[in-house]
Amino acid sequence: MTWLGFQLRALRYPHGPVDVDADNPEAARKLVIWLENLKIREYKIEDRKPLADTASPTWGAAFGKYLSDLSCPVPSTDLKAAVEWLVAFAVNLEYEDNADKLPPPAAPAPAPAPAAPPAAKPAAPASSRGAQAFTDLADPATVAAVRELIRVAQVSEGAGIVDELQEAADLAVAAVGPALAAGGWTDGRAARAALAHVPLGFNVEGEALNRAAKALRLAYVQDLRRLQSQIDHALVEMQEYTANPKTDSSLGKVGR
Repeated sequence: MTWLGFQLRALRYPHGPVDVDADNPEAARKLVIWLENLKIREYKIEDRKPLADTASPTWGAAFGKYLSDLSCPVPSTDLKAAVEWLVAFAVNLEYEDNADKLPPPAAPAPAPAPAAPPAAKPAAPASSRGAQAFTDLADPATVAAVRELIRVAQVSEGAGIVDELQEAADLAVAAVGPALAAGGWTDGRAARAALAHVPLGFNVEGEALNRAAKALRLAYVQDLRRLQSQIDHALVEMQEYTANPKTDSSLGKVGR
């Protein structure tokens, strides 16, 4: 499975893997409007019509404006790269909406006690995020995990495991990095410190009451976004049920 296919599977895209081909862009265009309708929701429903008309000769211009409105660094002429950026952006939004529903990471199993103490090794530098470094890079389980990561990232083998892992990390940063909005939540920032940067919109007396009002406001916005997602999903389902697939763009007519 390609990296794009893996992300689409995470987003529960109903039409399976997408082969982004500049000579046959119909599948990519349908993916773009699906992402906008159900995941990104940058536009109001009535403003999505230029993107929804995938057979229109002006779709490319509408797509370019859409990328510009999202501050996408990829030009609309590079359809494959732009679609990959949109999918990564949608994955990031999906995570933000459902982060509280995800289970916490499982604690690592304790390592068995060695029969004899191993020879002393230089201490590995601590991670910038405080995570514990691998203690044994020669362990078969560690090597297997790294190889699986390299395989999923579709990195060509032969350059050595260190160079291959670095290339996989660069691909992951290129795929996910553009979707991370500046100033967003990070695991390196305490929740209380992050909450201090959330605008409330009105004034209340007392720091504790102010934080509580901000938390309630965020919960309300999340409920509204979930409701909007359900409404968009219902509209898309109805449009797919009632749509006439026959389109003649030369006549400026959709359907019969």
